[in-house]
Amino acid sequence: MLEETVINAISKYLKIDEKKFPYVVSDITADDSAVLELDDKNYLVVTTDAISSRPLAQRLGLIGPRELGHYVVYANISDIASNCAKPLGLMLFMGLPRDFSEKDLKEIIFGIKEACLEYDTCILGGDTRYVQKLQLLGTALGIAKKDELTVRYGAKEGDVIVVTGHIGTFSAAGYAFIKKIDLPRRIKNIFVNALKYPKAALKESRIIAKFKTGHGGIDISDGLAVDLHKLARESKVGITIYEEKIPIHPAVKEFAKMLRTSPTKFAFGIGGDWEIIFTIDPNKWGKVKEEFKKKNMKITAIGEVTKKRELKLLTSDGDTVPLEFRGHKDDLLYETFEEEIVDLVEK
Repeated sequence: MLEETVINAISKYLKIDEKKFPYVVSDITADDSAVLELDDKNYLVVTTDAISSRPLAQRLGLIGPRELGHYVVYANISDIASNCAKPLGLMLFMGLPRDFSEKDLKEIIFGIKEACLEYDTCILGGDTRYVQKLQLLGTALGIAKKDELTVRYGAKEGDVIVVTGHIGTFSAAGYAFIKKIDLPRRIKNIFVNALKYPKAALKESRIIAKFKTGHGGIDISDGLAVDLHKLARESKVGITIYEEKIPIHPAVKEFAKMLRTSPTKFAFGIGGDWEIIFTIDPNKWGKVKEEFKKKNMKITAIGEVTKKRELKLLTSDGDTVPLEFRGHKDDLLYETFEEEIVDLVEK
């Protein structure tokens, strides 16, 4: 069953009665997080996210149980960060096979603890039970001031579109390891790190919140192009992206040169970079950029929000083309995640 089918059914049959539940700010499928009115100044932000029992990095033999503990925290904090909310804590569900070892369980718990320390948050409680395959699911709670909230339906005409970090490194790394390509050591180290230790851009989002400059926000979980389409659709706006401004890591550019392909193939590949797209007030962009520079953190303007509801890509060659809906689509075209990564790079 397609994810889009599930979302459409939920939106239709579980629609929230605004009169009965006036504290619910966001529509049920409008954002990865639910936004609830907490008081006159603050919103409560709630999100839930599960991780695969065997994510790509584990299938490639790069990570173990401890990193799975990291992942379940990172995935939920990333959604909270895309709303410019400050994490309050997480509820956790752990489904464990009966033959799961105590050693591996401790490793997962240590990984969860390490991630919580990294993001200055905690586990509030949760549930456990026996299952056939390992299941890890988190529910994160966050708080956002009303003038700091960013949501995927919040982009405004004239906003500058910015992204944190580098885009496409996960796709390039996944492709390289799936295809067993011999890499120079400096590239291999960067690619291994991208697969093993993804980071939620929480510190970056706190800067956006500090300047009260953000409008739209979405983390790049399905790919830059797919998530730009989601942002535009929910905000009912258009988007123009400049290909040459997309922040692609030098290692990815070098890898693309090795393969004699365009690095943009990786930038518009699968999700997994866990960076965030924000749309921000153009009048405050200079101050935001300067703050990021002071803190030695990366943020890049890659385009702008437009009134006309179309998505365009201005290529490095100077052409203007439609921005293709390209990335992870949660459909049934592929039997494995690996197959999808390879196809996006090679087609």
